[in-house]
Order: sequence, then structure tokens, then C-alpha cells
Amino acid sequence: MDNKNLQKNSKKYYCKKCDYTSRNKNDFRRHLSTTKHKMDNAPITRITPKAGYHCMVCDKNYKYASGLSKHKKKCVLSSDEGPFENVIIEMDTTPVENGPVDLEKKFLKQEVAELKIMMKQILNNQVESTTNLETLNEVIPKMGNIYNNRMSINIYLNEKCKDAMNLTDFVDNVKVSLEDILYTKNHGFVKGISNIFVKQLQDMEPTQRPIHCSDKKRLQFYVKDADKWEKDNSHEKIDKTIDDITYKQIKQVKLWEKTHPNYLEDDDLLMEWQTLIRNMTGGTDSHHGLEKEKSSIKRELGMSVEVKNELVDKKI
Repeated sequence: MDNKNLQKNSKKYYCKKCDYTSRNKNDFRRHLSTTKHKMDNAPITRITPKAGYHCMVCDKNYKYASGLSKHKKKCVLSSDEGPFENVIIEMDTTPVENGPVDLEKKFLKQEVAELKIMMKQILNNQVESTTNLETLNEVIPKMGNIYNNRMSINIYLNEKCKDAMNLTDFVDNVKVSLEDILYTKNHGFVKGISNIFVKQLQDMEPTQRPIHCSDKKRLQFYVKDADKWEKDNSHEKIDKTIDDITYKQIKQVKLWEKTHPNYLEDDDLLMEWQTLIRNMTGGTDSHHGLEKEKSSIKRELGMSVEVKNELVDKKI
């Protein structure tokens, strides 16, 4: 008989929603009528109480009360919580059977812990939003500057440079002199072609030039051909112009040969002729080497025909 009574008394009523336990059925019914419980219904089950001691802040379990007591002194949320980092929530370890007052304290402390976590999330969201806003504030002016710059270039090209020479006509009019050939012999392929190319452009009024560079670092060129301006994104037209000028210079080697008719019999002149031919053709057979030399020529060209200088002068 005693064993049956003991077994009956060991049963507890448990409210999962409120984490409330009671051996007294009347106390448990009284709990069900409280405001905090009525906020949400939860299933009612009889359970065996958990062994040990539980921290409601960080959800850690301890076998002994002394372990929980030591933990409480250190139990705070992470140290990066800003203004809430010094808030320490003391948990009450008084058994729940002592009555509704202790249960109310436990409930309030749970709410404080939840509120602390919620405020941390709000603070983090504010920091993230501020960072995103600062990034956006930096990007928007740049986007506006890019748009305005493109508009200014298009206005300049289509209004001020509408009568500019077509690129094909420019190439047809390029003249290679003996002085140009000797310059190439002494300074190499890149300097030699750049000298011919840039010199011809600088002899023209800026508004008559068929090439303008909008960004000398990124080598962005605008080219006029077939009576319209377009951006030469792939450098197809610029590269072809370099090839055409190179071919024109090679054809003019006869100017040097006429000046030195006996170069085949003179070892020094023959060596000079070989140097001339090598520097005229780039001095490399590899595709990579030739592309590298063309890139160097385009950098020289970009510095000479940068449209930004004209936009400042024209106040566009």
C-alpha cells in the first residue's frame, strides 16, 4: 500500500509551454488559469523531472548546484553585444514547489533573457543596415559619375567631332618618312610605330581625329568609322590600324636601301639593315610577344588622345 502511494505522489503534472511542474493537481489547475499560460495552449503530460540543474539563459545542464552557481557568475551572452554586454541575469535555483511567486520570477527572468537576445539581433541588424547604407552611398555617386562621363563623351563625339575623319581614311593618309624608319631602327618597334601613329594624330585638330581614348588605364577607345562613332571594346579596329601602319613602314624600307645601295657588300650596312628589318617587324615570332608590344603601343596612344583633356577645355 505504501509503495502505491509513493508511486502516485511521485507523478508530476507538467506544462510544456511554461516549463511548469507540480505534484498537486489543484496547483496545476490554478496554473492553467494564469494569464501567461493562456497566451498559448500546450499539451499536458506527466513526466519524470529532469535530473540536475539547468541554466535558462544558455540552456546548459549541471549535475550539482555548485556547478550551476559557478556558471551563473559567468553566464552572459557573447561579449560583442554592445550596450548589453554587462547585463548578467541571475537565475533563481529555488525549487518550483515553493509556490507561484517563484514561478513568476522564473517566467520573468526567461522573458528578460529572450528580450536581451532580441535586442542583440536588432542591434546587429542596425549595424548591418548602416554598413549597407554606407556602401550604397559610396556606389551611387560612382554610378552617377560613370553615367555622366559617358554622356559627356557621347555629346563631345557626336556634336563637336561629328566631322572627324574616318579611321580608314586616316590610315590611307599616313605617311612614313626616312626619319621615321631611322627612329624605329634606333628605338625599336613599339616606339617606332607609336611615333608614326601619334605624330599623325597630333598634327590634326582634336575634333578631326578618328580616335579618342576615354580611359587610358583601361585602354578604352572610341573610333569613328563608316561615319559613326563607336566604342572599340575588343580593340579590333585599333589593332588593325597598328598592323596597317606596320605594313606601310616595312614597304618604305626601300627608302633606306636607296640611300645605301651597296649595303649587301658592306658588312656594317648589312648588319644595320638586319636591325632595321627586325625592329620594323617587332622582333618576335610569338603571338604573346606581339600582343604585348601592341598593348604598349596602345598605352602610348591612350596618353596622347585622352578625351578627358578635351572635355575640360570644352567644359562639357
